[in-house]
Amino acid sequence: MRTFWSLLLIAALSGCGNEPPTPFSGEPITPLAPAAPTSTQPVENDEPALDQTAFCAPDAAGVYRSAPKLVAKSGKNPQGRFSAEGGGCIERPLADILAVMQTPAGVKWKKARVDKFDPGTDPLVDWLFTAVYKENIASWTIEWRQKVAQGDLVDPQLVHIRYNRTVGQFITFWEGGIDLQKLTPTVTGVTISNEIQGNFLAGINTSHAEGGLQDLFNNMKDVPTP
Repeated sequence: MRTFWSLLLIAALSGCGNEPPTPFSGEPITPLAPAAPTSTQPVENDEPALDQTAFCAPDAAGVYRSAPKLVAKSGKNPQGRFSAEGGGCIERPLADILAVMQTPAGVKWKKARVDKFDPGTDPLVDWLFTAVYKENIASWTIEWRQKVAQGDLVDPQLVHIRYNRTVGQFITFWEGGIDLQKLTPTVTGVTISNEIQGNFLAGINTSHAEGGLQDLFNNMKDVPTP
């Protein structure tokens, strides 16, 4: 009996795994969620309230804490795609995280390798990168768009990152976003949304959406600043 990977190899060689191109479906600088609310912690000694995000907020002592779970919500959405949303705090300057996300190591998913990583231009954003990934016999291309929404290129305060699969095998749709908000000089609030769909050979499920989110968060937290 042929194994799953044997069948997958036959499908790839015959062109069955090649899926049609998918254009970017949304405005690349649109925030994932409304602007972060102001902390509800009491203000003492006339000190300003601390900023927070949906997944990173200060406790009563003013120490930033991540949400209990990195993945706050996941499942199959009405479009038939598997999605995951979540985030947390990263004790790292926003500018350092942004620098990491402009390298192959920053945009790498755990089980895939980045074969090519090329800069491009897009008048709507500050940076555009095109990455070609390979995993086993599959290959796909993802475009990464990055925009400083508040602050400037030297001292960013709020950054929107959007990515989308353009062409490739087995994966029919892959799109997501990352919002990075400077909460203190050394604490960044991170919000991530990851949405993916594949053909019947790909075996995509909720774990892929959740794992993709986890991989990106770990990259931002652990990959050394270039």
